[in-house]
Order: sequence, then structure tokens, then C-alpha cells
Amino acid sequence: MSRRFSACSIVLALLLAGCDRPFVAIDPPGVEIISPDLNVVQSNETITIVLRVTSLRRVTRVEVNGKEASPSTENGVFEFATALSEGTNRLIVDAYDTEGDVGSDTLFSVYLPYTTSNILAGTLPQPLTSHTSVQMTNGSLFVAGGFDGNGTASATAYTYIEQGFDFQIATLPAGLARARAGHTATLLPDGRVLVVGGATDSDPNEAGAFEVTGELYDPNSNGFSTPGFSGAPIRRAFHTATTLSDRGRTFVYLFGGRGIVSGTAVQTRSDVTVLELKSTAIGDSLINISPGGAVGAFPAVAHHIQLPLLNEGGFFRALTAGTYETPDDSNADPVSFRFLYAPSDFFFPFEVFEETLPTMRIARTAHAAALASPELAIIAGGRMADGTTLDNIEVFADEASRFFSFPSSSVLRTARYGHTATLLPSGRILILGGINAVGTTIASAEYILPPFP
Repeated sequence: MSRRFSACSIVLALLLAGCDRPFVAIDPPGVEIISPDLNVVQSNETITIVLRVTSLRRVTRVEVNGKEASPSTENGVFEFATALSEGTNRLIVDAYDTEGDVGSDTLFSVYLPYTTSNILAGTLPQPLTSHTSVQMTNGSLFVAGGFDGNGTASATAYTYIEQGFDFQIATLPAGLARARAGHTATLLPDGRVLVVGGATDSDPNEAGAFEVTGELYDPNSNGFSTPGFSGAPIRRAFHTATTLSDRGRTFVYLFGGRGIVSGTAVQTRSDVTVLELKSTAIGDSLINISPGGAVGAFPAVAHHIQLPLLNEGGFFRALTAGTYETPDDSNADPVSFRFLYAPSDFFFPFEVFEETLPTMRIARTAHAAALASPELAIIAGGRMADGTTLDNIEVFADEASRFFSFPSSSVLRTARYGHTATLLPSGRILILGGINAVGTTIASAEYILPPFP
């Protein structure tokens, strides 16, 4: 058992004993990790943790998760070999000195033995960027819109069905009613996909460049419909969307992106638009229920990512991370936070909060992300402020509330931005399209692969 004393109590005892020599409190042992670098995702199941303990008194014992570490030949250095579980591992380090005082630290190590691989069969039928890709409940993938190799907004839509390492690809004969890119495609509770927003220009600078209609894709009929719309127009592109349901009602929350907030000026948005989808036997209607068209003032961001996390404490939670290009072609300060949605009878259907997080390991924009598990988000590619197109990968660990870099040996086969990342039923993450390092819109696809038995 560790012994902890109040410095004031000891000083008082000394004074009562007639001792006038000043008392200096001694801090408990401090712990420093020498290796491995726990900011990097571990690719080996077993690791040896080497740590240095600093203390004014001699350290008698060091424990990791309650098991004793071995002293090294170097003074104050201890080693501990441990097997990691796939995902996030919590490592609690306790260092005891001769007086029984203990210094404690909680560390996190992420173990994901993922690899990458090119796909020969399964590429897009045409080069695309700023398109959308959604995994549907029937197991197929829905891909729609985007800018083609000429920079023209496309109305084409495809379905992908995974077959081993390849895909069966079908072009939907109807396609979108409106060509668009930078839109969102959101899976609804009834299995349909809602396509909303977007633009016909990669740098929209006027209201007419934005698509204000929504579209619904029904995998059962393999067709599209356009719901009626009421309320303030959306006029938003390169944003994200989150679907929430409560008491039989379906809501879609749009956040960020480029758009028009008021007047005619296009800017990077920091507000949320709340849409409700109502479906009856007569048809579907999409309603903007936000007062003034949008609400709130969150960090401004565009070309970012937003992914649902496990619900916790009564909140629906979503990871949001990214930055955006400013008018002088630099990047704004990166933002990373959790959106917290709480059911509310007063603030629309949900009250929205933000919970700030440490930023990504690399400030990037136009990246893509997918959930490897409900608490691990894999982020790939994107572009830096200096224009560098990225091939590196990082992961957000919800339990640790921060980001970890993948090792330099685990990178995308093609550096790209403006692509999509989608978790498939097999557990693979499919990377589709985007723009490569020389500025060419591409049709190539690749996998981020989990370990297989």
C-alpha cells in the first residue's frame, strides 16, 4: 500500500517538535517512456516497454497493469514485455520508492496489424473526386456523383458488390437527377440513401453553383426519387452529414463545408442545418427545421470527416476532424472534436454540443475516414497546407481521446485527396478515386486490410 502524507501535516509536526529546519516535499517517482513510440500504431502483437523512472529516493518496484517490470542494467530503467490486444490497450504504470510513495501514469497503445494493397479489378468506371460512397444494409456499396477527369460534375451512380478481392460493378441506369459533387450521401434507418447538397463547381462562388435539392436512392427498386422540400435552401457543399432518429422521426444534421450563410458571399461554414425527412404513403418530404436555415457557431471547417462513435452517457457522439483552405491558399488551424447530440424537447429534436480533442497528427484536408471498429477511426490521405498530397494513415482511438500515426511502412499505395474510404462487410476499408500527387483525377482503388486468419 502506498503512503501519502500532506506536506502541511508534516511541517506542523516538525514545528510542534521544535524543529525549525525547513521541510521540502519530495515528489513521487516520475515515469518516462523510452521505447517503443506509443504515438505510433503498433504492428507487433508483443512489445517490450522500456521506461525510465526518476525519483529523489531509490525506486524499489515498477508495475505495468499490476505486473512487475524488470530492472535494466541502466540505473532507473525498467523493461516490461506485454502482449497487446487488437485495438486500444490501456497501460497503467506504477513506480514505488523506498518510502512507499507511488508515481502513476496511464498510457495507451494501439495495436492494428493492418496492411495496404492495390486492387486490379474494382476501380471506378471513370476518374472521380469529391464523390460519395456508402455501405448499404443489403451489403452493396452505393457510389454517386463527383467531379470527373475534366472537372465536370457527374450524375452517374454505381453499385459495388464485394466478391473475394474483386467487385461486381453496375452502373445505375437512372443516376442522380442532378449532377453534383461535394455532396453527402447518408444511410437512413429504412435502408435508403439520402443525397443532399453539393455543387457543380470545385470552388463555388455564387448561389447558383450549389445544389439545393435532395434525392433518395432505394436499393429495393434500384431507383431514385426527389422528395419535396420546404424551408430555407441548403446551399452547402464539402460538408458532412449525420443521421439521428428519435421517437420514430428521422433527422439529418449537416455541418461545415462551403456555402452561403447570409447575403451572397460564399464562406466556410461553422453552423449546423437540421433536416427532417418525413415519409408517408403519398411520398417523401425534406424539411429544413433550423431557424434561419442553420444554427450554432462551431469551428469552421470544410472537406473534413465526421464519423459516428459509440453512444455514451445518453449522447449520440461523432468524431469531426480537419481543416480548410483559406483564400491565401494556406490551411486554417486544424480542428478535432466530438459532436455530442442529446435528445431534447426544447432545442429541436437534439441539443448539440462539442467536446474539443487534440488535433490530428498531421493537419490535413480533403482526407477520408472509415470506422475499423465502433471506437477506432482510420483516416487516410488528404492534402497539407503546402499542397503536399498525403499517403499516410492515422487512427483516432476513442478510449484514449487522441490520434495515433500508422508506421511509415503502412501507407496508401497511391497518395491522394478528395477520395472516399468505406468499411466493407469483409472488414476491409475500400479507398476509391480522388486526385493524385500530380493533380490528376484518378479511378484507382485500394484496400486498407485488417489481419486475416
